[in-house]
This record gives sequence, structure tokens and C-alpha cells, in this order.
Amino acid sequence: MKTFLTAAVLAVCALPAFAQTTFDVHKARGSFAGFIKDTSGPVPVLIAYKLTTNQIINLARGRGLKEKVPANEVLAGAADFDKIFAGDPTAPRRLIVWNTTTAASLGTIMLADTATVKAAENHFSAKGGFRRVGFGEGIVQAIGTPTNGFNSGVLQVNSVFKRTIAPATSPRPATPSVSQTMFGVISLNDGGVLKEYFVTKGLVAVSGKRIGQFTE
Repeated sequence: MKTFLTAAVLAVCALPAFAQTTFDVHKARGSFAGFIKDTSGPVPVLIAYKLTTNQIINLARGRGLKEKVPANEVLAGAADFDKIFAGDPTAPRRLIVWNTTTAASLGTIMLADTATVKAAENHFSAKGGFRRVGFGEGIVQAIGTPTNGFNSGVLQVNSVFKRTIAPATSPRPATPSVSQTMFGVISLNDGGVLKEYFVTKGLVAVSGKRIGQFTE
């Protein structure tokens, strides 16, 4: 019996560990513009609707759209930028709310569906410098509360990624500059009202120095 238990323990210890990903965090700004379909009247009506960076943060944190965003909460892009720099389309990437005080993620708003990512790029020597263009889907996550928050959704994302050539001694290949446009449908709760949001012009920009890092 003792031999059997010993063998079982060794077998469990020999199982491969789940691979972890290190995410670099860079500040982002974003907006979603489009229409809400209102069916409360005798005929359907489209109502113009827009979410700013602060309102996106508020919904993700379960607050009303007009509430003040705490100074330590920022919208951010988090990704395995080393893989992205290397041109790996499977690199995980997400849109999050970042706590600058505790250096921790407060939740994920949208994940990239890496299986849908298609990308093309030019060489560093090309006129105009390095540029990568890509397409894929962003999966909106359930985050917030039943009163204020995101429920679900899929956005079609068009992304342009730029960077400069970094010195060989640089600890990281470069600082990213990412510009994304998107469209699709999001289900959300606004003040306790369930809304189907048709996003016709979504914008997210990620740039600047790294403001944090986490591994999971």
C-alpha cells in the first residue's frame, strides 16, 4: 500500500504545470459609439448611444455612467507583447481595468479570440517603418453588476500595430502603439435596464510606457 501511494504521489508531481503568461500593461483610451434599439413604443426606434473611456470603466466596475472614476482606475491594454513583437497571432491580449495603486487587474472587459486573428506586416527596411495590420474578434466578458455592467458580445476588430527598431541592449523589443477600430453588438445593463447596443464605431488605442505587469 505504501509503495502504491508513493508511486501515485510521484505520478502527480510529474504532471506538467499549466503554462503561465506574463502580460505587459499599457494605458488605453477607448469609446464605443452606436445605437440602442428601443422597442418600448409602438414602433422600434434607434437611439444614439456612446460610451467614453470613463463610462467603459464605470460599467466594468458596476457603477453608474455618470459617477466619478477613482484616480487609480485606468483603462488598459494587457498582452504578451513579446509574442506580438515576434508576429505570433496566438499572443493573448485583452482590454482591462487596471488599479495603479495595487498594480493589479480589476477585471477583463474584452478578450481577443486568437483563433480568429489574421495579420500581415512589412519589413523594418520598408519605407515608412514597421507596420502590422490585423483582423480578429473581441469577445466581451460578463463584468460589473446586474444593474450596471457588460453581459456579452462580439466585436469585429481591425488593428494597426506600429513600433520602432529598438537598440540591441533594450530589455524589451519596443514600445507598442496600437490603434483599433471595431463594430458589433454588445449586451449591457445601464441603470438596471438591459440594452442591446449596436456598436457602429468602436475605437481603442494602446500606447505609452508600460505601467504594470502580471502573470497568470
